[in-house]
Order: sequence, then structure tokens, then C-alpha cells
Amino acid sequence: QNLYFTDIGRVAVVNINQPKQMRRDLIKRDQIFGLAIDPNSGYLFYSTIDRPAKIYRTFLDGTNETIIVQRGLAMPYALAADYASRRLYWADAQLAKIQYSDYNGQNIVTLLTSGMAQPTSLQVYKYNLFYADARLGKV
Repeated sequence: QNLYFTDIGRVAVVNINQPKQMRRDLIKRDQIFGLAIDPNSGYLFYSTIDRPAKIYRTFLDGTNETIIVQRGLAMPYALAADYASRRLYWADAQLAKIQYSDYNGQNIVTLLTSGMAQPTSLQVYKYNLFYADARLGKV
């Protein structure tokens, strides 16, 4: 019943059955962009694009913050969690590539680097990965 969201400077959560004034800020940090949740594992992932860009993992309440990826990033705008394989995918808009790792940031694989200009959104559904390219205007 929780809705998690980011608005660049924070990650917040609100219970959809309560008034919007009941929003709780979980994380406050400059330049937060990507957000992904795996409720089955109890993890929240978010990315920052300030220099140096990083990807973080926390519990769903924002505690136990851990940097899981801190190298090879420029603008990781979008994150997506694949619950079944326990992989975290990210799209880097500046480097024009899509990568993934396990939930600890290990075993990083570059999935796609060609045919993209500025990937800014992605989603995993079953065995498919969908992404939007802002510059090309395509999904």
C-alpha cells in the first residue's frame, strides 16, 4: 500500500490509504534520479548523478544505505529491478548504455551500447527489458 517516489532531492514514501500530508522523506540527497523497489527482497535502489554518480541500495525504510556501484557511471537516470533474477538494471543517459548487476553491485554486465542516443527510462517485464530513448523519441 506504499507509493515510493523521487523528486531529484529526495526519496519519499506515502501510504496510498492516508492523506498526502503523511508523506515520509526517507533519503535526502542532491541529484537523485533513478528509483527501483523490490518489495520481495525488501530493497530500495536509487541513483545520483552528481559527480561522481553512484547507485545505492537501502532497506524499504531508507536505512542501511550502501553504495553498490560507484565506477563507470555518468548519468544513471533510470533503474529497474528484476525480482525473479535479483538483478538491477540501469540506463546511463550520458554514456548511452544499459547495464545490470546483482543486488550487491557485483557481476556488472553491459547489455546494450548501440542504437541508443539517450536512454532515460526502463522497465523489466517477464523476459523483456523495455527502455525509452529521450533523444530518439522511441521505446
